Amino acid sequence: MNRSVILLVDDSEPARTLLQVQIIAGLAPRSVDVVEADGVEGALQILSKISVSVIVSDVRMPGISGIEFLNLSKANYPDIPFILVSTDATSFSDPGAIKLADGHCDKNDHVQIIELV
Repeated sequence: MNRSVILLVDDSEPARTLLQVQIIAGLAPRSVDVVEADGVEGALQILSKISVSVIVSDVRMPGISGIEFLNLSKANYPDIPFILVSTDATSFSDPGAIKLADGHCDKNDHVQIIELV
């Protein structure tokens, strides 16, 4: 059985750790691996090396934002579903980005994140 690989991108290590634990627990017994990046540059390196099933990315990060990453991802990896997460609802005010994303939700709504994954 092939394992799904979820790429989790967030500049906050505690947020990444919590999301990783919640995703793995919520998707059990499904075989899933979660790989982490603390920013878009690291995420792009991971995408160039391994096959990823879905991307879950924070919107607000220093440097390249999650919205910019969404655009880069869809241009270069259009078949990989992309989910935007944020604790700030105003982060989802860009209708173009929301339309381009495969899903979006509050970063603390672990149930909804698992449903989207």
